[in-house]
Amino acid sequence: MADHHASAHASADDQYRETPPGSEYEHTDANAWVIVKFLVWLLISAVVIHFGLGLMYGFLIERSKETGDQRYPLARPADVRQLPPAPRLQQFPHNELYEFRVGEEDLLHQYLDEQELRHRAHPG
Repeated sequence: MADHHASAHASADDQYRETPPGSEYEHTDANAWVIVKFLVWLLISAVVIHFGLGLMYGFLIERSKETGDQRYPLARPADVRQLPPAPRLQQFPHNELYEFRVGEEDLLHQYLDEQELRHRAHPG
């Protein structure tokens, strides 16, 4: 710091205009050859990966042609679709619940009537 003269340079960049004799590049800088090798391997791996993805995509297309049917029922045209297997969503849940309860009540009364007839036939 003692031999640094602020008045000798008009700007901070003036001292970097000329390379002092005997100086070399900074040894802590990145090695250009390592970067080039990395980019070459990156390019090679990208080509291999894209080629592999192309093969896999072609295989999947051929496989879908062999099976022929579509796996998802909603992917079919509307005129070809079939109803899904039971149980399905209820269209009128209140009506269906009422009908279910009436049917259960009828079964219960039928069972009680049978029990009453048996009791009358075999008292005791």
